[in-house]
Amino acid sequence: MFHPKELAPNGVLNPVISWGNGAVTTPVDYPQLPHFASHGFVVIAANSSTVTAADVKAGLDWIVARNADSASPFNNKLDLKRIGGVGYSLGGLATLGNADDPRYVTLVIISGANMNDNARMMNLPKLHTPVAYLCTADDASQGNCAGDYAAVTGPVFFAVMNGTAHTDVTSFLGLGVPAVITRVAGASTAWLRWQLMGDASQKGVFVGMDCGLCKDKNWTVKPQKNLN
Repeated sequence: MFHPKELAPNGVLNPVISWGNGAVTTPVDYPQLPHFASHGFVVIAANSSTVTAADVKAGLDWIVARNADSASPFNNKLDLKRIGGVGYSLGGLATLGNADDPRYVTLVIISGANMNDNARMMNLPKLHTPVAYLCTADDASQGNCAGDYAAVTGPVFFAVMNGTAHTDVTSFLGLGVPAVITRVAGASTAWLRWQLMGDASQKGVFVGMDCGLCKDKNWTVKPQKNLN
């Protein structure tokens, strides 16, 4: 778990994020998670290197139950109407596999899109929330994200981090690139603040021909679909 030191400051409840990490890695390999917590999110992450949709759901069930537990420090501190799912690589697939969970308000998929049309037919109809695809520039990640983007009919944002490799976003074994880790953490946090906290100042990062990421040379942004 990753969470702010002070929960529900001044009575403002904390939104919740479920996290799914990539294969072989565990949550400690992602500096993005304490970054999310620093913005007021409570992050629940399965401590597994082979995370599944069932793991993601179990974690979400667990933290939701803590909100109702009078003995828990999270008792009545969480905003259960503002829950998001975030996943990278295998964890992105696990998050998409759990996308029909009605508790979700939004999803962020980081280089973890469906790998073929059969998987898309199984997972994408589950979507009922806006989704942001933030993908590395390697052929597999970019191609899988592009396939999902073309198939999603609801609100979707899709951008590629220029000049990046699939493993650049994790600190596992020193594979990550600090600038890329910071880049994806910033974009993910902006999306989550907009979607889960109602932070209107972050909307312009994603929406419109002149959006913040659209003007950033580090990103290639595809036309937004159904975002407003």
